[in-house]
Amino acid sequence: MAKLRVGIVGLGGVGAIHLEAYRASRTVEVVAAAEIDPARLQAAQARHDFKTYADYKEMLTGESIDLVVVATPVSTHEAVTIAAAKAGHHVLCEKPLA
Repeated sequence: MAKLRVGIVGLGGVGAIHLEAYRASRTVEVVAAAEIDPARLQAAQARHDFKTYADYKEMLTGESIDLVVVATPVSTHEAVTIAAAKAGHHVLCEKPLA
């Protein structure tokens, strides 16, 4: 069985929770993450073996992803979710937009 390939947008509190849960899964592989905070991005690059992006739009077009997890601040949910859907990805958007 092929693993579900996941990209995470936002590696703050909620994104970090998703990241650790997916990394513990045998059926999911985190293949990419996007984060605008330079310190979080640098920490992810140092600790994980997936590709990282400072711009989520580059991740959406540059990776083979089955599911995009939107774990960004509430004010950005709509734009990120719509962009991911338009790029042809399934989307999990954290509340409250969801």
